[in-house]
Amino acid sequence: MLAWETFPCYSGKVTSCISSVTTCFNWVLPAMRRFLSILLAPVARFCVRHGVLLPEVIDALKMALLEAGVDHLKHSGERVTTSRLSVMTGVHRKDGSKFLKGITPQRDTISPSIKVLGCWHTKKRYLQPDGKPRTLSVGSEESEFASLVRSVIADIHPHSILCELERLELVKVVNNEVAPLKSTFISAMDDENTARIIARDVGELLSTAEENVCAKGPPPHHHTTTSFDNIPLEFEAELRKWINQESGALHKKIRDHVAQYDRDLSERSLAEYKNGTVRFTFGSFGRICTVEDNQDETE
Repeated sequence: MLAWETFPCYSGKVTSCISSVTTCFNWVLPAMRRFLSILLAPVARFCVRHGVLLPEVIDALKMALLEAGVDHLKHSGERVTTSRLSVMTGVHRKDGSKFLKGITPQRDTISPSIKVLGCWHTKKRYLQPDGKPRTLSVGSEESEFASLVRSVIADIHPHSILCELERLELVKVVNNEVAPLKSTFISAMDDENTARIIARDVGELLSTAEENVCAKGPPPHHHTTTSFDNIPLEFEAELRKWINQESGALHKKIRDHVAQYDRDLSERSLAEYKNGTVRFTFGSFGRICTVEDNQDETE
């Protein structure tokens, strides 16, 4: 099936507040919460895939809100204070004060599954003579693995811990025995430069969508998605090669065309144009995956 979507202009704006500002907020806030829940769903799935826990998300969101608040105040030419940041972001003043002093939160948020793995690698009763963690029995309440889990945490069932360790590819279960594969979980997404590139692209897309939604007239920005969901797996490699070639050619065409309007790159004089500067961004991505892998992200 082909799906072709051009981002529409939002028409369901609040036109009036009938009785009071409170009445308006009672309508807007639940709608905004629902909007944020939908918007944050891909971030939540990212966190689950990479073992990021809620306390870490909260700390990161606090930092991001404070950074955004500081940027907004500076851009507006206003003084940055902890009180202004607290009112703008909802972050407690003491956290804002630490942020302005350059103090970042340091919270111990080791997940229960990683704590169990750590105990497995350090407690003598679970080690081989050479000091390496040994294979443990699993599959019953009296198993060695169940005993290990209960020695670390009492309010989570051992099977839940086992499933999480398997999901993170930290252990392997064979014939009612479980063996550790790694001593800890290290996400592939731990490079700051990679994070900044992703954040830049996601930020551009979000701003594009936001400005299209909030536009009073036609959407000002290009935002189109084309997708197919019934292609035989045998064509995957061919399509990957094709989209990489076509997108490369398209970006070159755009670079060659837009360069003539850029003050730094144009071969013609642009000195007569003195009404400011705009930034042009065109981004593209093509993702090919099985329909099953993409199911959660399209629901």
